[in-house]
Amino acid sequence: MRNILLFISPALACAVYAQEPAAPGADVRVLGTSTVIELESRNAWTTTREDTVEILTRAGLGLNSEISVSYNPVWQTVEILEAVVSNQNGAVFTLTPNELNIMDAPWVASAPDYPAGKILRASLPGVEVGSVIRTVVRTTQKDAPFFSHLHTFGGFDPVDEASFEVRDPNKLKFGGFRWWRNGGMAPAGFPASWMEWNPINGSMSAATDQKWAYKNLPALHREDGLPELRTLLPTIALSSTDSGAYSKILRDAIDPLVKPSKQIREHARKIATPFKTREEKIKALRDDVLKNIRLAGPSFTELPLSTLSTPDATRARGYGHALDRMILLDAMLRAEGFKTEIIFVESRKSFNGPDNWTLQPILQRDTYTVPLIEVLPPERSLWDRWFGESYTTRHGTITIGDGDQYMPLGATAYVGFNALCPASPQSRRVWLEWDFRPQTKSDTVIHLQPNGDAIIAHTNWHCGVACAAFRKHTIEQSPEERRREHLELISGFSRGAEPLSELVTETEAHPGYTAFTLRAPRFAALDKNTMTVLLPPPPVLPLPLRSDRRFNPMLTSLVCENKTVRVVLPDEFSKQVAAPTAFHIRNDNLLNYTLAISKEFPGMHIRGPRRDETEKPVTLVFNYSVSTMGEVRVEPDMYPLLLEENRKITDPSQRTLVLQKE
Repeated sequence: MRNILLFISPALACAVYAQEPAAPGADVRVLGTSTVIELESRNAWTTTREDTVEILTRAGLGLNSEISVSYNPVWQTVEILEAVVSNQNGAVFTLTPNELNIMDAPWVASAPDYPAGKILRASLPGVEVGSVIRTVVRTTQKDAPFFSHLHTFGGFDPVDEASFEVRDPNKLKFGGFRWWRNGGMAPAGFPASWMEWNPINGSMSAATDQKWAYKNLPALHREDGLPELRTLLPTIALSSTDSGAYSKILRDAIDPLVKPSKQIREHARKIATPFKTREEKIKALRDDVLKNIRLAGPSFTELPLSTLSTPDATRARGYGHALDRMILLDAMLRAEGFKTEIIFVESRKSFNGPDNWTLQPILQRDTYTVPLIEVLPPERSLWDRWFGESYTTRHGTITIGDGDQYMPLGATAYVGFNALCPASPQSRRVWLEWDFRPQTKSDTVIHLQPNGDAIIAHTNWHCGVACAAFRKHTIEQSPEERRREHLELISGFSRGAEPLSELVTETEAHPGYTAFTLRAPRFAALDKNTMTVLLPPPPVLPLPLRSDRRFNPMLTSLVCENKTVRVVLPDEFSKQVAAPTAFHIRNDNLLNYTLAISKEFPGMHIRGPRRDETEKPVTLVFNYSVSTMGEVRVEPDMYPLLLEENRKITDPSQRTLVLQKE
């Protein structure tokens, strides 16, 4: 067994970053960037951003030859105050009204009843490699539920000067953090003095203004699997409220809308009456909304809460954004007597740890953007009074709302995500029964024949969100596509394989599964006294291992895969000469990769006197298990060890089984 991977949470990590110069080949150089926010109230403010960049490559030319700003006139305005292009030959170009264009946002055509979003686009004149572009853009915001802002310094291009300023003439009370969290050590080129954690209590300062400025920020390396830049670079997070106050704002906006009208009651009764059980009724109501109400429009956080629609309006027009659909579904469930709560799940999963800054008190307006519904148990026991919502969510609560009609009832893609519940001032995590969490299981039984042929039976199970994708793929494919998929699955074991059964798929039950049987001629290579078998490939580590070294941390998402390969040995070849070796990669219970090898023989599970282990046929069992209990963050100094371990896992010797005649 080998323990090689040590995961340390971002809050406590002590990463050692590769001491290399900033990433070469930058497309632009940011000569200066500044952002100034002038607060009028907790619900209205003006943001002025000034940028000066130098174009270094043709790729930078394509990315910076125009200005594009999205906004919604119902509560925002955008104005380009200045745009000047200076070239190396001395020519200077200024933006004119002829270069301005206002277009509809992409979602407007599919959701015309919502206040139309706009895109202000300006084509900058005379831009070429070597140009210096200076732009000043001012945006205003009004009627927001609260003020929040997240500002990150630096990025993938070098920055000469950067500043961020908040002007608070009314001395508003709000909280925030100056935040530089990167495991206690800065990446290459970043001064260690930036590793600061300074809470801002009360008003910003006695002078009502606060400004942060940095110089000579190096460029980060572009790499696969990067965590969000806010976890790698100096970041300011500000908010005028907390989750408790925001919960009340959402509750006041939603409660008047979820009361079912007469039309909603009649429609819900029509849908639910043919079904008997609680689960069947919930699924029927959910499927009616997900199939008949098209998801269209912006996120509800991109519009004032006053624009939320009534359930009757959403049903009449046949489409709605995510929250309007959940309001309709919630009203239908309430009409049938179900106890429900609309919860709001974070769109980006946050890390565990004592410094979980994505939660209170630094709440952002785009933190909780995914509305879901929890259908509560019919009755609450005394345990609820002692353990609160955390106990209830583990016993009888069904979470619905994301995905489509193929999603198994009780499954969601947001397991482990933080959720804001308007009925409670505290946030909590979305919890699911283990069987409904996204995971894949497979079982392959290889019956080796003395002549080298093999009869192979394969079954693959799909759970949770994976089951939803499997159902959609299987139900919607044509007969010809199904026939081709069957042949492709068989040829994946052996090119000369022949099917011995039809492709069997189960889409109604959970978990769903695929099963088939095949004959593979010459599956094993025969010599005089030996038989060599190439086993199916093992699961790979759930990490983007595409280079020999890394300069930044690497992040992977939730993975759970179990793969079992059973090899039934022929009586003539039962002595092992070479076989894969067992291993265990463990990562503080967050990432586990295990290969366990065992031996089975006839009658070993039958009660009574112990059977002789020399009885034949003997079965070798190779059990692979890969799981992550959440996001796994791998620091750069751990990457070479992980890469070497992956090479050992994928080495042909870990797939080769050599048997010998006794």
